[in-house]
Amino acid sequence: MVSFVVRRIGWSLVVLLVASGVMFVLVRATTDPLSSVRAASATGGDSDAVASGRLVAAEQRRLGLDRPLVAQYGHWLGAFVRGDWGQSIVSHRSVGREIRAKLWNTVQLIVWGIAFSLAMSVIVGVASASRQYSALDHGLSGLSFVALSMPSFWFALMSIELAVFVPKRALHLDHPLLYSVGLHSATGGGAFDYLRHLVLPVLTLSLPLVASWSRYLRSSMLDVLSAPYIRTARAKGVRRSRVLRHHALQNALIPFTTVSAIGIGGLFGGLIITETIFSWPGMGQLLYNALLTGDTNVLLPWLVVAASFVLACNLVADVMHVVLDPRVRL
Repeated sequence: MVSFVVRRIGWSLVVLLVASGVMFVLVRATTDPLSSVRAASATGGDSDAVASGRLVAAEQRRLGLDRPLVAQYGHWLGAFVRGDWGQSIVSHRSVGREIRAKLWNTVQLIVWGIAFSLAMSVIVGVASASRQYSALDHGLSGLSFVALSMPSFWFALMSIELAVFVPKRALHLDHPLLYSVGLHSATGGGAFDYLRHLVLPVLTLSLPLVASWSRYLRSSMLDVLSAPYIRTARAKGVRRSRVLRHHALQNALIPFTTVSAIGIGGLFGGLIITETIFSWPGMGQLLYNALLTGDTNVLLPWLVVAASFVLACNLVADVMHVVLDPRVRL
């Protein structure tokens, strides 16, 4: 097991190194770190053209942009590994500190979203598979298809209207039952206040995951339930509940771990919409603000962190695959 994990970590580091190089080239090709300097220089008259050109050239030398692209990447990679991620063009704060602060808020949302999504997916998937073609199965399948076809931003906006404003108006409340802005109220409120802020973002984030994961687990469960050893266990008089829990579900979870890990790794994309709508101070909102303001110094570290998260999720999936199916070690 240890050698297996070490090999996977080694390959993950190689993939991350290649990905960082590709992302560095794409960011340099599509963005201009000196755009703010050029814009400020363009506001002057013709008499300031020479001085403006000298200012831009000085900034190019200071940032190392006058060197070959390979040298720029090597300099950036060395600084990144040492923990020097540069400064934000807009806020002039350390990019590393901003990302660490935002990452913790995002991790909270991801952990709660994953926990809720996994629990609901297993419940819905097993319930549908154990009662194939029943009214319950058709109903859950229909709800899954509706959730898959529903845009996340639309569900978020509708949930704000139906869960925040409608009950407040109907019940004449001073404060809504659930909140839709931020991580905490301005006056605090403890764990219950945190939970009221957390419900709607977690539901928005989990909706497409539950819909897709439950359908995949249902299909995987049905494949396992039709296997000969399941029929043999039932013929020996093993209770149906035990067959579902100890035989069918455990084997159905083997391919499910890979699918769920890919979905978890892609959460950063969904977080951009969720965090922006609910003003959640996390990585998604950080990227959105960086794109709006042209803060190119934030983009590359953000992309590397996102790629690291995806690789970590795939590494966990590989380890879980080995735990659930020891034959993979061979």
